[in-house]
Amino acid sequence: MPAATAERQLWPWNLVATVVCALTLLVAYAHLVAPSYSYLGYTWATPNYALLGLAIAELGALSLLLPTRLRKPSDFMLLVIFATVVIPVLTIGNVIGLLTTAQIALLCFFTGAAFAIAALMARWGHGHLTVRLPRVPARWYWAGVGAFIAATILILVAIGGVRLEVTGLTEVYDVRDDYKAGLAAFPPLAYMVPAACYVAIPLVIIRGLHRRAWLPVAVGIACQGFVYLQTGFKTFLFAIPVLLVLTVLIRRRFPTALVPAGLAAGVVAAGILDVALDSVWFSSLFTRRFLATPGQLAANYVSFFDEHRFVLLSEGPLRGLVPYPYDMPVPFVIGREIHGVTTNSSNVNLFGDGFAQAGWPGMLIAGVLFGALLILVDLASKGLPPSVGNMLMFLPCIVLGNASILTAMLSHGLAAAVLLLALAPREGWEPLLEPRSRSGATASKGSTIGEDGQELGREPRQRVVLGDPRDAGGAPARPFVLR
Repeated sequence: MPAATAERQLWPWNLVATVVCALTLLVAYAHLVAPSYSYLGYTWATPNYALLGLAIAELGALSLLLPTRLRKPSDFMLLVIFATVVIPVLTIGNVIGLLTTAQIALLCFFTGAAFAIAALMARWGHGHLTVRLPRVPARWYWAGVGAFIAATILILVAIGGVRLEVTGLTEVYDVRDDYKAGLAAFPPLAYMVPAACYVAIPLVIIRGLHRRAWLPVAVGIACQGFVYLQTGFKTFLFAIPVLLVLTVLIRRRFPTALVPAGLAAGVVAAGILDVALDSVWFSSLFTRRFLATPGQLAANYVSFFDEHRFVLLSEGPLRGLVPYPYDMPVPFVIGREIHGVTTNSSNVNLFGDGFAQAGWPGMLIAGVLFGALLILVDLASKGLPPSVGNMLMFLPCIVLGNASILTAMLSHGLAAAVLLLALAPREGWEPLLEPRSRSGATASKGSTIGEDGQELGREPRQRVVLGDPRDAGGAPARPFVLR
């Protein structure tokens, strides 16, 4: 079957999985999240079903812009943002009860338009743009990565001491407070820790997994766990199983429809566990915190900033040029609106932040910036096995579910990820996670045959033709690959 035909046959599965994910999230939100967490702003109101139906239809249409299989890091990033930001915003925004009919319609339209802009930009950039990347000797590159990780851990220990007590996932907030208090002694550590735990340490683990060198994997896991004990940030701990799961999925080159379908299955599994154990913890952690919160906060941001002054980057690049209109940072302003206290920070996703900056046009600008980021990541990762970029960009991309692009670039390791991809040595990656070709043929040890017959992660081999074109029998020349 031609590859293009096979790809077209997978598109309906993206649509079906998207609709199933949206409906599952709605049901779980109505029955598991809103009844238990309405005091935190997770409210439920009977929706306008015609508008809700249009939102789900829009999600189905947007799913057709998704790749059916992962070929480059931008494919993976689009898939993650669609599943963890776009689906929650278009579904939860309809039922939270904060917005008028016009606001809901505009929120759905501009969120979808911003995502579509980014997807189309990534598709165009991959085919039209090239860049010559600098080359860094592999030994110096990995020495630099290791030195950065070591420096981060040593400074962390020097400031806060060594904490080896294993704290429960629900009891980490005192640890976080101690860590944040210690940042006053060395403010750059606030940037170093996310860059290390979202990017540098995962990169060491990824290389070990590719090369089947288990010592780097073990060292990376130990470093990640140690930093979690010192800081209390659960994302650092969850990074370990996520990387291992991605190893299995990317190796098998799974259809992208499995991501929204898998999220729907996760929502159902969390609900079943809560019912069986008479708990709310699983649905709170997965359904509420991971999926519902981006939609809930986007609705709150639209509700507030539709009636108040936009920020216009006065907290960031235009600070000092544009007056800042509020008495505290925006996340705390929204936290005060939701919870009535000034200590809760409510960070919104990249599109919601675009609305806070400049209204509906700001959401489109956020889409353009996201598209530019996708192009930049693809350019930085050219020549690397696709699985390296996919796995490395997962954690920084997840951050975009509760941060603006500029914040994620500087404070959550996104810029560091792009830099490390661009400088990474193109050789020395044993592409063991790449998929087999359809014929099942594999290359020599340490490499895999791609669909075009080349060994993935290696330079194309020189081809010569054996055979005399004057052969009386007219036999076609036989290609032969020099080894």
